[in-house]
Amino acid sequence: MTHVPFVTVAVPTLNESATIAAVISELLSGSDDLDLEIVVVDGGSTDGTQALLSEISESDPRVRLLHNPGRIQSSGVNLVARSADPRSKILVRTDAHCAYPVGFVARVSATLVKTGAQSVVVPMFTVGEDDTFQQSVAEAQNSKLGNGGAAHRGGSTPSGWADHGHHAAFDLSTFLSLGGYDETFAVNEDAEYDVRLAKSGGRVWMERGAEINYYPRRTAASLARQYFRYGQGRSRTVFKHSIRPRPRQMAPVAIFWTMALSILLAPVSPLLALPGAAYLAACLAYSMKTAKGSATGMFVALCCMHLSWGAGFTCGAARAVAGLFRRAPAVQVVIR
Repeated sequence: MTHVPFVTVAVPTLNESATIAAVISELLSGSDDLDLEIVVVDGGSTDGTQALLSEISESDPRVRLLHNPGRIQSSGVNLVARSADPRSKILVRTDAHCAYPVGFVARVSATLVKTGAQSVVVPMFTVGEDDTFQQSVAEAQNSKLGNGGAAHRGGSTPSGWADHGHHAAFDLSTFLSLGGYDETFAVNEDAEYDVRLAKSGGRVWMERGAEINYYPRRTAASLARQYFRYGQGRSRTVFKHSIRPRPRQMAPVAIFWTMALSILLAPVSPLLALPGAAYLAACLAYSMKTAKGSATGMFVALCCMHLSWGAGFTCGAARAVAGLFRRAPAVQVVIR
């Protein structure tokens, strides 16, 4: 048996009254032999989440509630890390939009200790309700056309050292020494942290046996907003650290520009719209072949994810380049 030191579990929330009780119950399951605290850090819920958490904490002193004035996940997790029990050596990050297997906290914490890693990440499988758009989004996100073959999005990649994955456990002292998450990042704070961790010599371990279930957005509009923000966040990480994005990350950018140019140039010649039409046809054919539910829903979800991510990355890149020009020193020309 691996001895696991005191664990602090962070649960960022914002209007999660429908799921938070179940999430806390799942996190406590299989944790009877652990010394731990669960700190729910709330960004200002108005749906009764805080009242529900107060009731839970009264019945179980291992659960406590903090207010997150920054509202976003990065600031919430950082707040938990800074206010953790003095005995704590491990920080576990969780999400109120996920379902956790029995013993999840114990497993990722023990893995952190056994491997000597500074961070443990886990795979994520997306699930949705049957016969709804959420189910179509789930199928799209679990597919290679939707996730680009990312190792932590389903699949069968074995446990081992990795570059990135869904964040689960951290060595608390390392997390604090690196300044935690960059709180200027509302999204992609996890990937940005992994870049800094790697630069510091830290290592990330992917624990395949601790896969979690994630519940995606329920509407096309909310999915588009989410992926636009994801694209922006990735762009910020790329420019902040001057790293080269992977081909699967740049594919949505190419798709976005292909569609944009096809639409703009179609009035000049219908032939110039063929690249965009080919993309749409490919997505539709893929959806019809692989969808277990609605092929139309999966097609909409795929297009929404690709185009929104590409648009977000493009906007983020434009903003970053504009910022570089603003910061560039003015060139003075002296005429003698």
